[in-house]
Amino acid sequence: MMINRVACVTTRGGAANIKLPLCWVQQRKLHLSNGKRTPATGMVATVFGATGFAGRYVVQTLARVGCQVIVPFRGEESSYTHLKVLGDLGQIVPVRYSLRDPSSIQRTLAYSNIAVNLLGRWWETRNFSYDDVHWKAASDIAQAASEVERFIHVSASCVSTDSPSPWARSKAYGETAVRKILPNATILKPTVLFGDEDRFLNKWARISRDYPFIPLVNPDNLIQPLYVMDLAKSILAALGDEATIGKTYELGGPKYYTWEELLSMITYTARSEKKVFVVPQAALMAAARFIELGRKPLFIRGEIPHWNQDVVTPKDSLNPLDLQIKPTPIDSSLMRICRMYRPPLIYDEPEEISIHKFETGKNAYV
Repeated sequence: MMINRVACVTTRGGAANIKLPLCWVQQRKLHLSNGKRTPATGMVATVFGATGFAGRYVVQTLARVGCQVIVPFRGEESSYTHLKVLGDLGQIVPVRYSLRDPSSIQRTLAYSNIAVNLLGRWWETRNFSYDDVHWKAASDIAQAASEVERFIHVSASCVSTDSPSPWARSKAYGETAVRKILPNATILKPTVLFGDEDRFLNKWARISRDYPFIPLVNPDNLIQPLYVMDLAKSILAALGDEATIGKTYELGGPKYYTWEELLSMITYTARSEKKVFVVPQAALMAAARFIELGRKPLFIRGEIPHWNQDVVTPKDSLNPLDLQIKPTPIDSSLMRICRMYRPPLIYDEPEEISIHKFETGKNAYV
């Protein structure tokens, strides 16, 4: 059993607000202050999906506390080069693998104490379906990770096996499979992630710039965006607390908004004059059939039904506050991201009122 105490890690710049399970230090008799940019803990973490949007934040968070991070990749070498600078020399280790080869998955976990599964895909390809990525791959990774000390699986909030969205169904089946294979796994279910390079604020700001109008199915549905760094901090907090073993956490931001409120904030910050038009879901699904033919489509048939509901954390669920994480409000990123989609002449227009003009959103955790 893990000891429910923590040790403070000291980096070259001084004492950091980083806590590690004391058992990790005691069992390995580690020297935490080694004069390098980051401490050394002797822990090895394999992060599946590290090359994706959320992956870079998780890799950075784990590397800062001294974990050596194994980065499984299946594409070109350029897919992981941006991660190499997040740790010291030799701390970020890329390993080629294949989702369809269980032995290669096992190889990425050969020396790991921690496994984190962030694999996810918004659209299907001719090589991988939703079930291949979210269900079958999650099952194979859980089977291969049976010997690791901690396993963290990142699913999604408000998904179920009877959802009309194939994306949401595959997420739910994967979550169920992981829980069956590894009852001690910790499952984190974020709502929708925002941050730099996201597919949320960038998506809607781009639509407000490039589309003749902003299509929306139901403006009254609620959404509770979560900052991507809060997800990374939640993973680290779960690893440092044995009480999280075998539990499921619903992760959402500090406030929830209606889609109409949120898009008003985005269009105001992006200085867009495009109007929101309510369209039937069937019409948007029909348009998405052709939009999907392009690269990085903005609307996908597999996800549209998922957003036609309230995507908020259940009231009686474990949330970020139970992990001692204070969620970050969305206005921390709104100005920085949405201003990139402003017309050039007003790109540098001073923001005197900013998001404070909008008294919108309701507190999620009260």
